[in-house]
Amino acid sequence: MSMIQQLCDMKGIHTIPYSALEEMDIPDLTGICRRFDGFSLQQKSGSYALYDDTMRASAQEYVLAHELGHILLGHLDRPERYANEEKNAEAEIEANTFAAVLLALSLYN
Repeated sequence: MSMIQQLCDMKGIHTIPYSALEEMDIPDLTGICRRFDGFSLQQKSGSYALYDDTMRASAQEYVLAHELGHILLGHLDRPERYANEEKNAEAEIEANTFAAVLLALSLYN
């Protein structure tokens, strides 16, 4: 299990590969999957990081780290960020930076 996956588990964040969604037959999420390498959701049952598991392993790690960033930085608690293009771009930069730093630090693990 990767360090990013372990961190998600420690934080109680459910990680779901897209292939599992196809088996669940959830049409709304399957449509989103076709447009993004990954995305995160906040539901009553918890936080979820979903990712395209057809990508190479290193890309999957980056996507999971990026989605973890959205969750831990509180982006999902402020959905208005996604309604505004400028604020959405800000959130994406923050999540990208979080992922890059987390992955760099994981090299020392």
